[in-house]
Parts: sequence; C-alpha cells; structure tokens
Amino acid sequence: LETLSGCLVQDVRKKLGALQTAKQAMDLIAGATTAVALLICFFSLTSSMIANMAEQTKEIGLLRALGVTRSWIARLYCLEALVLVLSAAVLGLGIGTFVAFTVTAQRALFTQLPLPFTFPTAPMLAILIASVVSAVLAAYVPARRLLRRNVVGLLRSV
Repeated sequence: LETLSGCLVQDVRKKLGALQTAKQAMDLIAGATTAVALLICFFSLTSSMIANMAEQTKEIGLLRALGVTRSWIARLYCLEALVLVLSAAVLGLGIGTFVAFTVTAQRALFTQLPLPFTFPTAPMLAILIASVVSAVLAAYVPARRLLRRNVVGLLRSV
C-alpha cells in the first residue's frame, strides 16, 4: 500500500504495548522513590517536632501548671503536624498534577499517540493516608515523651 499511495500505515497497538511496559517500570521506580521520600519526611518532621517542643518546654510547663491536660497539648501538636502535612500535600498535589499533565501532553505530541492524562487516585489516597499517619506519629510520640515529665521539671528546664 505504501508503494502505491505513498502513505505509511502503522499499527499503534504495537507502540502502545512497549509504552505500557515502560510505564509499569516507571511506576515501580516512582513507588519506591515515594516510599523513601515519605520515610525521609517522617524523620524530618519528627526531628522538627522534637526541636519545636524542646524550645517550648517552659511554655508547655506553664500550660500544664494552669491546668491544661496532657491530652490537649498532645492534640495541639498533632494538629500542628497535620496542618503542615496537609498544606504541603495540597501544594504538592496541585504542582504535581500540573507537571504530570504537561508532560503527558508533551509526550503525546512527540509520539503522535493518543495518550490520555489519568489522575492516579488510588496512589494519591494511599500517600495522603500514609502522610497523615506519619504526621500524627511524628507529633504524638515526642509530645507523649515530653508530657510524661512533671510540671516542675518542665518549668525548670532551660
């Protein structure tokens, strides 16, 4: 057919199969990278919360002396960590979606294949849940350790 009309006929399904294999490999690498990033963020947030609580030890002691319960203070730090993580998640989700959409559109232009943009809902929900759990753990564990001390010990600390 090509010799008679000068047109080249190609089967797009063959190219799509190779692209699916590459996509699966990239998804595996992206999943591993995401897991490592979540672990690093967990330890970074834990370190930040420990430093923040160490700086505010006297204030925590004063709140305890005024009658604020341990659970209220622990909840306060957990909410602080949740606000940090959720604000970062919203910003990252917006920027990441924009970048992914533009990369998909660019790849579709270069390969001349119909490559639709699909939002990865399940991985995003898993990452969001893991982030919330890590935020609560990163705040609650140091807060619990600090709040075990008595009020006088908190007020004396430097």
